[in-house]
Amino acid sequence: MAGTNNQLLFGPGLIAVTPFNGWGGVTPLDSVTPVRVAVLQSGSCEIDIKLTELYGMNVFPVAQGASTGTAKGKIKTASLCGWLLNALLFSMTTAPPAGSKVVINELHSIPASTPYTVTIASTTPVVDLGVFFTSSVTGGLSLQLLSVATPTVTGTYSAVYATSTMTYTFVAADAGKQVAISYALAPATNPIVTYSMVNPVSGFPPKFSMQFVIPYQGLTTRFTFPNCAISKLSFPSKINGFVEAEYDWSADTGGVEAGVLFTMDTLQ
Repeated sequence: MAGTNNQLLFGPGLIAVTPFNGWGGVTPLDSVTPVRVAVLQSGSCEIDIKLTELYGMNVFPVAQGASTGTAKGKIKTASLCGWLLNALLFSMTTAPPAGSKVVINELHSIPASTPYTVTIASTTPVVDLGVFFTSSVTGGLSLQLLSVATPTVTGTYSAVYATSTMTYTFVAADAGKQVAISYALAPATNPIVTYSMVNPVSGFPPKFSMQFVIPYQGLTTRFTFPNCAISKLSFPSKINGFVEAEYDWSADTGGVEAGVLFTMDTLQ
């Protein structure tokens, strides 16, 4: 029976993915749990069927034949979620809370007298991410200092971690100057985890199923893609804007020639 209802769609909708295979077809290393794409900016789906035309002596084709096709799209989100990255692309073991917390441009003053050191207490190793002189007027960054084994001239410093302390050592010529220090550390109580992307054997990529739901006026249209894979990930930063991660995905029929590519639930 022909349908008479129109379903309007509005907004970015909702996307949830469930990983079911890791690299090489192994069971995912994280739990097989639906992962909601947070702060979704947009989702897209493109069905592309290649048509081959048969021509005779006239301008327009006599017949068309469907040869090959693809189902693919994009997911754009303002939340760079490690769990989502791991579910869709990395498929790697998550380390316990031992990831790096990054401190950027922490202000310190080099002591006016010896020892010309600045210390940072941490029970876990600290990784130096650079030191800048700062303007005494504006507080802005000026000249970056050079990290060396033994500082001897102005503009040089050393960074050594030992016995729960990171020690930044400067020279007498820079005594009294203000510096901005950036570093990474893993505090004992830290919710950050580490995901490691190794070099997998080529072949079977991580696979997931995807639900793409767009609600409006109390009704929903839902697309279900049972077999998907990620082909590209990008997350460019920009001035005056939030970072938006973009995933390119494509779907297949799960190794079954006559399998289901996708289903759509909507008004008749």
